[in-house]
Amino acid sequence: MLSPNLLRSYLHSILNVVTFDLLRWEKLLQLLHGLSPYQIERSKPSPGVYKAQYEPFLRGFLRDAKVDMSTAPKPDPQFESALYAEIEPTTSDKRLAKACANIGMLVSIFFFPKHEDDVRYLIGVFTAYFLLVEDSGHLMVDDLAQFRRRLMTHEKQPAVFERMKWLLAELDKSYSSFSANKLFNGIINAWSVFEVEYDQTPGFELSKVNQETASPLFPHYFRNMTGCSEVYVFFLVMKKDCTMPRMRLLLQVTPELINITDEINDLFSFYKESVIDIKRAEGKEIELDNFVYQEAGVSQAPVFDVLQSTARRILDRQALIDTITKDDQKLQSLIRDYINGQFQFYCTASRYRLSELNLGLA
Repeated sequence: MLSPNLLRSYLHSILNVVTFDLLRWEKLLQLLHGLSPYQIERSKPSPGVYKAQYEPFLRGFLRDAKVDMSTAPKPDPQFESALYAEIEPTTSDKRLAKACANIGMLVSIFFFPKHEDDVRYLIGVFTAYFLLVEDSGHLMVDDLAQFRRRLMTHEKQPAVFERMKWLLAELDKSYSSFSANKLFNGIINAWSVFEVEYDQTPGFELSKVNQETASPLFPHYFRNMTGCSEVYVFFLVMKKDCTMPRMRLLLQVTPELINITDEINDLFSFYKESVIDIKRAEGKEIELDNFVYQEAGVSQAPVFDVLQSTARRILDRQALIDTITKDDQKLQSLIRDYINGQFQFYCTASRYRLSELNLGLA
């Protein structure tokens, strides 16, 4: 007999499929009747979300997720300084290097609180360089495009890419060959995505995707593609904890872990990216190319509804992950730390500005 958590997850998947099929049938019927999809009246998504909506919504989510900030790790200034010393020679932007070192430190200690220090250093280095390239990749599009080829031909690369080459070589010391291969694949993919994101060749700009004619699955595909969640999932199990049954179980739960990682980011980064009155007060445009807005455009749903459904999916995935891993307490503990650490991280890191909100946290 199915457990309530599994049943809820399966029903949620079925509803998603039904929704996508209805959209496809609607377009087919329009074509059969000789109508353009744009001749049909459809309710347009609301223009966005305001602080007065987002603040109580996120406070309620944190309550439902039982987030406890009293268990959060303490920031480690010494670790942050070590990461800064690693990154600083590779960029002329010292402010950016400092910010990336800070996030690299926080991600490592919050997501992986029980990992060994040398492993957390590797995770911090990856995170810091990922953010460095994310924020300055528009200046190095060709180097991003050539990273894999130069790696294979042993050509000299700019400093950032040489350090990533070093990181890739270090993975086998701490991870099984399977995990190291998955990490290698994930890191190469993360780098290649920046090429896609920053390539402004006329006709290719993904920021101009027509959401009304895109596949209903496009926002999820593009979200998974532009994140690096799979890398963090395979950082979970170090070589010393690796067994074949555990890795098989990790694979079984990986789709949920990838999606929950992306969804938590979407939920918590929305405030700094897309809350209307906050961006207006800064004299800036809201970011419309994130998952929440893409999903609202494709599904023709209000933006706030997409935020709410994202929050529900996170809680459902959390329960399902717990059910799947119930027979491996070690893996379950690592994953619980990983998910809870993400909640605590976003509430702590100044990058996301959530300290500006009354979230009812101690």
